[in-house]
Amino acid sequence: MGSRLSENGKPLAESLNREKGFISKIWTENPETGKAGGIHLFDNLENASNFVKNHSERLISIGASDIDV
Repeated sequence: MGSRLSENGKPLAESLNREKGFISKIWTENPETGKAGGIHLFDNLENASNFVKNHSERLISIGASDIDV
């Protein structure tokens, strides 16, 4: 977590900025449980739904598991 999450999450953050309709993300982290995530804001439901379809693959690529989208 912490700096490791920041470093491993950099490519993910950069890819979020390229998502159609992406506005913002609030990043969350719980060091006690080892879970991280966030709240994603998109300009419409269609773009948000398309994001959800592909998001798990990106998370797995940075070593995430137990993914709840």
